[in-house]
Amino acid sequence: MNIFKGITFTAFLSLVVALLFAFIFRLPIPMGEIIGPFGEHNSASNFIETIQMAFTAWVFYGLLGGFIVIAIFGCFAGYLASKSSDIKSNFTIIKYSFIAGLIPILFISTLDFIIGPW
Repeated sequence: MNIFKGITFTAFLSLVVALLFAFIFRLPIPMGEIIGPFGEHNSASNFIETIQMAFTAWVFYGLLGGFIVIAIFGCFAGYLASKSSDIKSNFTIIKYSFIAGLIPILFISTLDFIIGPW
């Protein structure tokens, strides 16, 4: 049961992390620019537009295989949360799921530093 909770929390928290990255770091938008303070498009200009672009990027990258990666990381998060504590609390699963959702978003955000400009 904790594995399913891990998948669910990781999927939701990866969207939250994508929104946070769009406002405080950077997030590449498909067929567009990189939004965020360290991107080409400043996220402070329009709040609603930034949320829409971050959600679009989350869905686009998810459909290209990101949801599979998030599900695998969510399985690991749920499994590690069930093994690391005797008490099966949702807070422990949320902590591991946040880290599991952070890893793919951080990879996408810094991919152009690794492979070069898109």
